[in-house]
Amino acid sequence: MAKLSDKKRSELPKKDFAGPNRSFPVNDKIHAEKALQLAPRAEHAGTISHSTEARIESKARKRLDGREYHEKMHDYLAKKFIQ
Repeated sequence: MAKLSDKKRSELPKKDFAGPNRSFPVNDKIHAEKALQLAPRAEHAGTISHSTEARIESKARKRLDGREYHEKMHDYLAKKFIQ
């Protein structure tokens, strides 16, 4: 996973976070994918609400060009094995 130091995290603009209180950074595709993976866990644990989880998911997907990780993997595998 891409490292995000405390200094770099504090320098990120508010728009690069999907969750409340500067949580769930989505400044790059790796962090956006992690936000998609971890937001449902946080909701299940009761740390965030369902509506917050939906906002995080929406913002992370926008960072990923509107496509989920598994859709990208499907395209990759299709190109690799079908040619």
